[in-house]
Order: sequence, then C-alpha cells, then structure tokens
Amino acid sequence: MAPPRRQKEIEGRHAYVDGIRYVMPIDSRQAASIIAAFPCNYEAAAALIPDGYVQPFKLWKNALLIITVIDYRKTDIGSYIEYSIALACTRGRRRPPRLLPAVFQRSYGTGQFVVDLPVSTEVSVKGGKGIWGMPKHQANLDFVEGRKWVSAQYDLDGKMVSRFDVRVPRRFPIPLN
Repeated sequence: MAPPRRQKEIEGRHAYVDGIRYVMPIDSRQAASIIAAFPCNYEAAAALIPDGYVQPFKLWKNALLIITVIDYRKTDIGSYIEYSIALACTRGRRRPPRLLPAVFQRSYGTGQFVVDLPVSTEVSVKGGKGIWGMPKHQANLDFVEGRKWVSAQYDLDGKMVSRFDVRVPRRFPIPLN
C-alpha cells in the first residue's frame, strides 16, 4: 500500500521537541490493534466537544464512543502503546443527519474527536503534543494477545480507567483495509 499524500509531503523534514529529533514521517513497521464503537448519550458527547467546526453525529439516537488501542511494536521512536478514547464526529458547523456520516464518510468529513489519548512512553507524548498538538499523556498501558482474545488496559495513578477485552473472531465477514 502506498503511503498517503500527506506523508509524502513531509518526507525528509524533521521537528525538534525538548531536544528530541523526529524525522518525518514517523514510520511504524509492525503493530497490532483493537477497535470498537459503543453507543453513548448524544448530549453528553456533544458537551465534550468544544463549540466550533466539529460535531458529533448520531447513528440512530446515540452518539458513538470509539475505543482504539494500538500496540506499535516497531517504529522510528521505539515501541509504545496508544489507547485512544474518542467520539465519532463530522466537520462543519451544522449538526449532521443521522446515519449518513457513517456511510458517506468522505462527504461529511467523518472522523474522530479524541477525548483522551494516553500512551506508554514519554517520547510519544512529546512528539504527539509538540508536533501534532495531540492530547497525549503518559499512563500505564498494556496490550496482551491470546489465541482466542486480545486485551488492553489503561491505568492512571494506580487505578484502572478502562479495560478492553475482545474475542478474536474466527473470520471477519466484512473486508477492511
């Protein structure tokens, strides 16, 4: 798969954050991930997103909470885990219609508004905040794969914030990139 155009545009550039040199693009050569979406209260979701050019969307009656955990095993900045807690959203000032942003993602500018983004290493925090302005912070994270399940846990200040256990499907009926 060819890299996205935006990755080609920054190739060879670099950034310095707290004396650490990040050569662009940051390459990830091996990773594993789990992702799931859960219905959540629309009004509560909307209250988490600042007024402006991003809106949560409704699938039916609810907004969507999206949990994505990625175990970056080989990257240019070392291995680390990222535990994203986000809301499905669209670009634009107007509230989008129901369901359509999930089907016509490009037309509605469908994406995610990241509410919390803990990562397991300081170098990922510094790069994410300093280069891309991401709300990263360091926390204790794990990503464990078994034969029939995958598990990820997010602990902060010695307390569990979130645990995510997923059975590995025997097959996945929808083809995805």
